[in-house]
Amino acid sequence: MAVSGSPPTPDLRLDWPAPYDVDLGAVLGPFVRGRLDPTIRQGVGGSWLTMRTADGPATVHLAGRQGRVDAGAVVQALADAKPDAIFNVLFGADLSKFVREGNTRGLFKGREVVSLLTGEPEYLDPLKDEAPNGWLVTGYPWYAIQTPEHKAFVAAYRKAFNDHPRLGSVVGYSSIKSLAAGRKKAKSTETEKMIAAFSGLQVDTPFGKITYRPEDHQSTMGGYVGRTKNEGGKGVMVDFRYVDGAKVLPPGAEVKKLRPAD
Repeated sequence: MAVSGSPPTPDLRLDWPAPYDVDLGAVLGPFVRGRLDPTIRQGVGGSWLTMRTADGPATVHLAGRQGRVDAGAVVQALADAKPDAIFNVLFGADLSKFVREGNTRGLFKGREVVSLLTGEPEYLDPLKDEAPNGWLVTGYPWYAIQTPEHKAFVAAYRKAFNDHPRLGSVVGYSSIKSLAAGRKKAKSTETEKMIAAFSGLQVDTPFGKITYRPEDHQSTMGGYVGRTKNEGGKGVMVDFRYVDGAKVLPPGAEVKKLRPAD
């Protein structure tokens, strides 16, 4: 199993190499079982982690800093490692270069690839005829979601901008609607009143109704998971399903442990 991606940014609030465990089994289901060890080594072309698996330790390669990935070197390193599966978190131009090099060198043939964000049109559309087949991805298949609220959103978006929405469009629209709903409930823009208003706040979005949980103010907006398909020289998502955030967020009891009261 190999992991390809950029190291987390400070925005993700991850303190590397502070002790933590990531349950890859929960993320990748039957494709891999193991945990990431907090040990990290810096080297040429990126960083390296140690992963504990049922068969013993394995090397995990992090491609390098965002926007500075040497895709050729990364693909060769992964090919040399002969991984059973690949977990990718590259996006944007880094993803395009990674896919191109991987396709050229046959890296993805016969291997399961799990890739975050790749099904979003922001990143899948630019791949064009290089879009891979069969990757398990998170994304936004705007062209195939048939719920009434989403169809209304797409129609309004097309009318306003003469273009199709991206996932950022949904997130931005939902964020503004949330702020408006919070302001209406609070009857104020004062911070403490807005915080109180967001506790349990429900908002209608293109993905359906979401709730800002009272225990941590996290939104229950979910996301789509499916497979990539190169359809007529263009990447799309197929066999997808919506994963409700309310069903995968930590339960209230765990939140209390993670966020102890002052």
